[in-house]
Amino acid sequence: MAVYWISYRIDRDGMGDERQYALTKAIHGYKQRYWDRTESFVVFESGHTLEFLANAFRSRIDPRRDLFLMGEIGGQGVQLCGANTDTDILKMLPQCQETAGI
Repeated sequence: MAVYWISYRIDRDGMGDERQYALTKAIHGYKQRYWDRTESFVVFESGHTLEFLANAFRSRIDPRRDLFLMGEIGGQGVQLCGANTDTDILKMLPQCQETAGI
């Protein structure tokens, strides 16, 4: 069991609400416990790997419009998926992996 964090931005185009619902439903589907008291940020416990979760969440967003960054608390892995136009995150977190599939 590991504890993860995810921060996300869903583009507010015509289907944005549906994608946000799908993403949050997926997060809750893979969690044991969670904390979601701030907007677009969730801490959750899961028995799945970081890579598994990143791929599962990627399938719930539109990576051409939306974005999430997630990692394991106490771990080194960080996954970035989606429409990222600011490469500073890759410089600040060199262990950050961009999730394939864009």
